[in-house]
Amino acid sequence: GRIVDNDKVLGHKILTGEYQFYAEINVNGMEDNLGEITGKTVSNTVKVTVDRETVKITSDKATVIRNNGFSVKVDGTPRALYAVWFTGVSGYNYKEVPAFIKDQEDVTSMSYLQAERTEYKPSHTKIADDLPEGVTEEGDFTGNYAVVAKLAADGSINIGIMTNENTKDTSFTIRAQRIKYLDEPLSPEEYYELDMQLYDTVKIKVEKGAVTVSASGDGSYYLGEEVTLSGTNTDSDDVYLFITGPNLPVAGGKLDAPKTNPTSKDNTRVTVKTDDTWEYKWDTSGSILDAGTYTIYATSDFALKSGINKTLSDVKYDTVSVVIKKPFVTATTSSSTVAKGDKLYIRGTAEGQPTQGVAVWILGKNYWNGEKTNLMESSMVTETVNDDGSFEYELGSADTKDLASGQYFVVVQHPMYNGVFDVKSQKNEDAKTIQVITNPKGAEDVYGVAFIVAGNGKLQGSDAAEALITAINSANVDDTYTKLTFLVEEPWIRVNSVGDHYIGDRFKITGTTNLAVGDTLIVEVTSSSFQPTQKTQSGEFSGVSSTVKVNEGSTYNEWALDVDASTFKADEYIVNVEAIEADVTTTTTFNILAGTPATAPASSSTTAPASLPTGAPATAPSPAATTAPGFGALIALIGLGAAGTLFSFRVKRIL
Repeated sequence: GRIVDNDKVLGHKILTGEYQFYAEINVNGMEDNLGEITGKTVSNTVKVTVDRETVKITSDKATVIRNNGFSVKVDGTPRALYAVWFTGVSGYNYKEVPAFIKDQEDVTSMSYLQAERTEYKPSHTKIADDLPEGVTEEGDFTGNYAVVAKLAADGSINIGIMTNENTKDTSFTIRAQRIKYLDEPLSPEEYYELDMQLYDTVKIKVEKGAVTVSASGDGSYYLGEEVTLSGTNTDSDDVYLFITGPNLPVAGGKLDAPKTNPTSKDNTRVTVKTDDTWEYKWDTSGSILDAGTYTIYATSDFALKSGINKTLSDVKYDTVSVVIKKPFVTATTSSSTVAKGDKLYIRGTAEGQPTQGVAVWILGKNYWNGEKTNLMESSMVTETVNDDGSFEYELGSADTKDLASGQYFVVVQHPMYNGVFDVKSQKNEDAKTIQVITNPKGAEDVYGVAFIVAGNGKLQGSDAAEALITAINSANVDDTYTKLTFLVEEPWIRVNSVGDHYIGDRFKITGTTNLAVGDTLIVEVTSSSFQPTQKTQSGEFSGVSSTVKVNEGSTYNEWALDVDASTFKADEYIVNVEAIEADVTTTTTFNILAGTPATAPASSSTTAPASLPTGAPATAPSPAATTAPGFGALIALIGLGAAGTLFSFRVKRIL
């Protein structure tokens, strides 16, 4: 080969081309005596190709959505140093330019002094001439936009770069240029000498992301419900929410205080998750919004519809419309009349997802369902509302069996917008009473006594019901209610006339009752001659025993028992009907005859009762109709109903 004097001929460069390397061995004159013999006096030849030195910079992405990162790769001379920086961004604010990620291996931040003294063009253009505005205003941020990278042994390095919501949506150019003579970075006070010929550039386009928003459900909600707002944001790390609607601020209102303008420091902001999704639970209880249609905005940065700050044209945003409705409560009783010992259900719907449920007040003569034996343990009764808005309150058999016959008043109370019962019970230990107080709109220290519901000085049942409704109707109370009534009666069972039947007949024993639909009755049909016998005697049994359900009838509830008399003997039979839930029994008789009837009746049931149970009314009382303005019309009928019941009782005793 040819030895090149690098210092005198080529300076720091070697000519490109193919080089052959071998060794000549002339120990003790071997080569002089033997000549060139490969493997003895001449080694094997090794070929080395020297290429022209180059540099190349590439990006792993051609386009990046801002608020996401990317990387660039520099390929060049192994273990050599390269200056890498954003060129042509001098017209941008430093917050608008992507930044090199800090603390990367073999990547050193360049100081502003170095950038100001390092030239990269023959025209004496310096790296500092390319830096964005404000790079030194709050400290030296030069290292975010200009670095020195040392290539690895394989002649490459990857450098990470990050964007954020402030990054300008435009194209950026990144330049990599060879640093001469050095293999380690200089101190921040020293500058670099660059090779004016060894450089490369790459462009990366930054685009704005997108923001989406949607609301859970069908977009229609009752005040008091929790609304889940969710969506995606590929443009920034946070989502900002505001609301517009009738008589709200034109620029937009805070989601949790719609009459107030948001500010950059006081707003509804949600952090975006790493998968670019976000979620916010909007609790509408306590909201000042009226029923109506509203628009919710989700923006990638703090902005309003109008104003001196950023507006919607400066950010990415999306909208969703929601309809807000006024909550309400409805309720019905399982029956307008309940027999003592039967269950009564109050079922209904309370819209608005009241977290405290609904209050159920039942008031009657000397009765309030919240009263306890220990008076100071008494309180209003609440019932949980299910997710679908339904609720059910049960007045059990143990409760109704001890109730006096008569009329009872029901008020179902909904806490409404603020989610708090503004009319509620409160004990007064000094006076030994339970008071019903008004607490306007949930105020902590403001309340007044509406009336006494239990203890000395309490209002009578009907008056207490009217006073409760008056308190809830106050303009300072946002609660709402629905009202109901029901009657409690002594339980009774009737057996319709059975008539005479023949052996082998199939017929029904039917009757009516004021017991609830679904109640179970025990019906026994036994021969009147059935009695105990001696051990030496044979005994015969004719009859049937079964349980039947009470079914809904046109006037009164009904029951029926199917009888097959094919195994009966001719005799008089006793029918005994007994309730399981309530304490009531009734009896009647009929005959089974031998022989064949002249005409075979399909059924001999009639509507006239053959017998009445002791204490049963000759005519069952009919419940009075509810009067919408209050309970006054129903109260007026109590006396008349009581008189009718007393008269029926006396007639039965005379008979």
